[in-house]
Amino acid sequence: MIAYYLAVSLLHLRFSLFLDQPLPGVFGNIRPVSLVDPLLIVLLALLILAILYQMVKYPWRWGIVFFWGIWIFSAVMVDRFLLFKSVEYIHYPQYAIVAALLIWCLDPEFKKVYVGRVLFWATVLGILDELYQYVHLAKTYGDYLDFNDFFLNLQGAAAGVMLVYGFAGKSAKDREEQNGKKLFSARRVLQGIGASIELRFILAVLVIVLLLGVSGSVRLSPETDVPPGGIASLDGRKVFYLERKPGMMGGWNGGIHRPLYYVLSPMEGGMLLLGTWLVFTCFGVVRRRYQSFGLGYLGTECFFRPHFLQGADSDAGISRFEREENHEDNRSSVRHHHTADAGHEAGNGRGGGGG
Repeated sequence: MIAYYLAVSLLHLRFSLFLDQPLPGVFGNIRPVSLVDPLLIVLLALLILAILYQMVKYPWRWGIVFFWGIWIFSAVMVDRFLLFKSVEYIHYPQYAIVAALLIWCLDPEFKKVYVGRVLFWATVLGILDELYQYVHLAKTYGDYLDFNDFFLNLQGAAAGVMLVYGFAGKSAKDREEQNGKKLFSARRVLQGIGASIELRFILAVLVIVLLLGVSGSVRLSPETDVPPGGIASLDGRKVFYLERKPGMMGGWNGGIHRPLYYVLSPMEGGMLLLGTWLVFTCFGVVRRRYQSFGLGYLGTECFFRPHFLQGADSDAGISRFEREENHEDNRSSVRHHHTADAGHEAGNGRGGGGG
């Protein structure tokens, strides 16, 4: 996982330059970038086949149609409004693989269905990748911190999650009966959120960004063009600008894929990331609904449990509120059996008297 991510991030510029250079030897007149569109057609055909296979073999058909429909619609909107050049479609398979590797690391048996968690950390990795490109790796090529690419990375991760978890599980024929637990519980959700590493991470980042913004060390736009990397001196101190040229973010700019494309502002990009994350996290809730080993819940689906490394199935890996709910479930089951036994005895008594 780490090796793949570092290779993808550190070799990003070299790979981009390779795509735009003629191939050596007998292929000297062909640029790899010209093969991107045919490759996309092949990948799209394979994706459609995978979706159809999931619909035929697995029981969550309406969920597959719904969430893949949202994904395809969002991809069409990206193509129409947010794409600078077609080669940026490489973000989709790139971060689909990142998501698949995160699943392999965090949920190797595909039992926990950590969709929200995987999407969260894939998005964080994508943001770090783009930030590194803007500040250092490809600073002469970028005029702004690319929230459009943040979104493309999240879309790619969502596709990877739906492909992996869409195939991992019982088929419609082999699926066992559900165990009857609640799909949603406000108590579970709130306690899961409060104990999550993700929430703490978000709060820490927000505090840091707020402090940097209040101090003036981070600003959206300069009054005039600033050097590559977005770092310039202002009143004797260093300031980091999210765009090098004023007026690019939150507006339309000239593109290659289409004559005009829209550059997301930080607010627009942040809201789009949050909304997309929430929508595709719900895929995990639906997916867990059809697990043969029981229904999941939003609290542990979306967020880290702070003791997840201690073993998901051990007593040490079960939080206090989970143990309490398991205890309540056991007490409810005992009461149910006692009621059934009492009813049976009463029925026997009435039957004996009638005879």
